[in-house]
Amino acid sequence: YLNSTADVAGTGGAVTGTGQLTVGTAGAGELTVTADTGINLVNVANNARTVHLTNNATAGNVVYNSNVGAANTLTVDGANGFATGSFSVTEAAGSLTVSGSDIAANNGTINLTAQGVDETLTLAAGATVGSGGGAITLTADNMNLGSAGAGNAVNSVGGLVTLKPFAAAQAIELGVGATDSATVLGIDNNELGTITSTGGLTIGSVAHTGGITVV
Repeated sequence: YLNSTADVAGTGGAVTGTGQLTVGTAGAGELTVTADTGINLVNVANNARTVHLTNNATAGNVVYNSNVGAANTLTVDGANGFATGSFSVTEAAGSLTVSGSDIAANNGTINLTAQGVDETLTLAAGATVGSGGGAITLTADNMNLGSAGAGNAVNSVGGLVTLKPFAAAQAIELGVGATDSATVLGIDNNELGTITSTGGLTIGSVAHTGGITVV
């Protein structure tokens, strides 16, 4: 159990754990994790709602799995400075927001996932997700990727960008009239305009059964 605002540093090493980590009182926790050889926290209690994750350029990946509870939101930012090191955040029940402080990797993959039913993956105003060349995968039943005009960007350079719902049966709408709903992942033109990649863009996946409609 850590205080409501907690800093955890693995200077010269990694920060890892599979036991439950509790930060402050419900809804008030803020967690900052800094490491030199990777972050692997896979059972974080619902108290930590704002998280900052930084791995320096020595070695390792960033893996953060939490459960803030349905109808709540995990807000996250951070970077993995290690070349080809990955950055992965999974929220089991609530929504997931990338803060204006951004998420970045150094030619490594980025995976951001909101697993809750009808929960939303959001880029806050001005927030960017940049992999420096690795693939970027965004997974959620609903998404709010903002717009390039608002400073939002999903930039994989030469990596593949994939946008897909967590629920395989969720329908997908693309285009000017696309809107999110309980049964639809809507990705409108403004959101599509945030994406930069020479490695291609994939909408959905081989497991997706909900259909895709251009509106």
